[in-house]
Amino acid sequence: MSVGSGTGTTTSGRAALRIASGLAVAGAVVIIVASRFHGGTDPADLQTVLAQYAANPHWKTVHLGQFVGFLFVLSSLIILLNYLRNRSGSVVALLGIVAAGTTMAVFAVNQAVDGVAIRYVAENWVNAAPEGKAGAMALAQAVRHIEQGVSALVAFNFGLTLLLSGTAMRMSQVLSNALGAAALLVGVAYVATGVALYYVGFAAHVLTFWSSVLLLTWLTSAALVLWRENRR
Repeated sequence: MSVGSGTGTTTSGRAALRIASGLAVAGAVVIIVASRFHGGTDPADLQTVLAQYAANPHWKTVHLGQFVGFLFVLSSLIILLNYLRNRSGSVVALLGIVAAGTTMAVFAVNQAVDGVAIRYVAENWVNAAPEGKAGAMALAQAVRHIEQGVSALVAFNFGLTLLLSGTAMRMSQVLSNALGAAALLVGVAYVATGVALYYVGFAAHVLTFWSSVLLLTWLTSAALVLWRENRR
């Protein structure tokens, strides 16, 4: 039975939208707060930022917080996509759910590398004897390139998830078309960021920043739309 075909399922669907709205806001807040303690300057300048990473006492906590925040955001998207799938039978929404799950799995790897492995190589390089600095830097560069690849795939997969979400919203006509169009815009930004990170590396980090700004703006709008939909 699809949502909207009976009182019970309608109530259940509205409750799901309320949860999705709350998760979107909570995820955005947690990510912003955690990122405030991240520190570091230009991530492309590895020699400079390694010392900054090693000196940050909050490094592991920051990345755990970012992981939790992103988990909230993707959970919100999955609930939204499931709502659309139940209301319209959208195959695109189902594909979006799969993409969201894949994104979360890749992001978990990314945060493990960034939160734990990078911290280790940063401390290893800072504390290395002068004759061991070159070897410690080579190890740090190897781990950094792993992080680059995983970060690129996170951005690309998340962009794909947003593209599928926006398409599902536009096709189903269940929620605001404007919200769907905005999701497509943010999705394109994240796909472009993923491709740039994959080929150029963290020299393209400015794209990550602006993609995040677009995402946080969209999440705020999505939370408002879902809350209003829940109250109908």
